[in-house]
Amino acid sequence: MSLCFSYFEESSVFVAADSRVAVKVKGSYYFVTDEYKKIRRIRDKVIFYSGNDVEFAEMLFEKFHESHSIHSIYNLVKKMNKDHSTKYREKYDVELEFVIQILTMERGKPALYFINSKDLKLEKKDSGKGQLYAIGAKQNEALSYCLEIKEKFEGINEAIIRSFEHVADETIGGILNCFIISNEGIREGKAVIKDSRTLRKCENVHFPYSYHCDLRGNLTAHNANISGNINMTGGSISWSSVAKPSYTASEVGARSASWLPTPAEIGAVYNSQTAVFNTLTNNGANKGLYMNGGNLYVNASYIKSGVISADLIDTTNLAAQRIYQKDYPNNYASIGGQFGDLELCYGGENYFTIYNDIDAITFKHYNKEHLRFTSVTNSAHPLGTWDFSGATVQGLEVVARFG
Repeated sequence: MSLCFSYFEESSVFVAADSRVAVKVKGSYYFVTDEYKKIRRIRDKVIFYSGNDVEFAEMLFEKFHESHSIHSIYNLVKKMNKDHSTKYREKYDVELEFVIQILTMERGKPALYFINSKDLKLEKKDSGKGQLYAIGAKQNEALSYCLEIKEKFEGINEAIIRSFEHVADETIGGILNCFIISNEGIREGKAVIKDSRTLRKCENVHFPYSYHCDLRGNLTAHNANISGNINMTGGSISWSSVAKPSYTASEVGARSASWLPTPAEIGAVYNSQTAVFNTLTNNGANKGLYMNGGNLYVNASYIKSGVISADLIDTTNLAAQRIYQKDYPNNYASIGGQFGDLELCYGGENYFTIYNDIDAITFKHYNKEHLRFTSVTNSAHPLGTWDFSGATVQGLEVVARFG
């Protein structure tokens, strides 16, 4: 059994659900645990599950992925219900029942979706400002009480907590897991739901889901029995949260805060180029560095970067065959040929060429020669047809020729 409240503002929603699990024996409910999280964050969504099968809830939460859309979640629920409901009916002789509530932000506004096992439809609820919902066990009683007392408090949050305490029993209570969903993201908090009486407890019942691991890698567990090793790569232990108040560095296998390497340790690394190389390259497996003649070099073939500033590059000995126009990869100047010809290309096609013939230079357009200068005679020679009809020619001596 579960209870979940959600209250909507203009651009945010507050949602909270309890953590208590109970078992029904001969018509009466008995407390089992307060350590089950029925409402969880899946990236930009908060999902609440209430139903008569915790195993099915865990199956769903394990399958929900950060990349899932609302409709992807809906389709997954339908498929898994089809696979699981028959087995549940055959095993317990009752129908599998559940309700799932999904809260998120859509176009800057909070949104609320329901999936009910009775009709397996995806229903979008009114999530306008001021809407207040309660779903689950004793939902009508809890909602009525919340509406009755909400004016006594500055915020609705306190009234919701008091409503949980008002209906708390073997089926509702424990930890109140709270979320505020808005355009700034999702904030999470907790509160304790106070019980008003002693609970009937079901002794010697093992609850297998008193732990869970969310998609951000956080493990919550009451007792964890581990056979094997714990890989702490990238992690750490907060010793202040451990029962013993303090530990020495030697007890946890760490160096003290005042530790400094000895001269021998520094010298051992400094005097060993191979040790430095192996440390930086995973014993040569990473190819960005290489050793030659006892010296350590950067392999330029493996440099991966964004944009290198030109003022950091010495172009004195820069070798290039093409220089491209920015943002136009098919426009470029090309230096090539046997003697260093210069070609200007547009759209990948050669338009102009300055052709070097050692003792002469020829200007070409589309590989047709138009002007040639030779150092042998120190003179320039027009080639092909020249049209002077649009030009003013000065200093040209005209000599008439008669055939």
